[in-house]
Amino acid sequence: MMPRALPRPVELLLRSLAAAVLVLGVAHIGQRSIIQAWLPLICAGTRLAAADFTIRTAEIVDDDSGQRLRIDANLAMPIDFEGRTVNPFGWSAESPAGGYRISLSLPGLLQYSSLLLIIGIAWPWRDFREIMVRLLLCVPLMAALLMIEAPLTITAELWQLVGEQVDPQAGSAWMVASRFLMGGGGLLLAGLGAALAVGMGAKLAHRRRNRRGIPAMA
Repeated sequence: MMPRALPRPVELLLRSLAAAVLVLGVAHIGQRSIIQAWLPLICAGTRLAAADFTIRTAEIVDDDSGQRLRIDANLAMPIDFEGRTVNPFGWSAESPAGGYRISLSLPGLLQYSSLLLIIGIAWPWRDFREIMVRLLLCVPLMAALLMIEAPLTITAELWQLVGEQVDPQAGSAWMVASRFLMGGGGLLLAGLGAALAVGMGAKLAHRRRNRRGIPAMA
């Protein structure tokens, strides 16, 4: 397979803008259905990551800021945090009823997956076969990004709320990981995923052309 020349910056910019309009438009229309379909797996991943918590409810709600994923949770049992014991809400007659509530925007949960797909669509391809293979590869990578971001962010937010009961300045390893994602780590993972889909898509499409004796387009 002959290496192809890098796309011209202006061409790549225009392709990226067109892909962004398409992907973000579809994501905006379908974000509720997408997150709803993945909600059982998101909750399962959160239960694995946040084993000290019990997820009471997980639902998509509409508020003034748009559609959001709202999680209500509580500690499963008393825990030691920063040298102090933190009891679940309603654990005893002396402890108040209630729980921990966090709310995450649906566009925020899909941002890295959307970026991966935008890059995957925008980067030039040789023929229809290559872009179809690339898109098929993007799907599991996008799902993996969502399953990394959502449970990690939910777990970090829950531990942040627990920390605020003890020490507003307290942190956790989960919050560090969440800030890594928000500080550029998520963009890096999306870029790496897109590069993998582009590279593997080109290779698989090239092998299929060779088996069928179909010349590649320049």
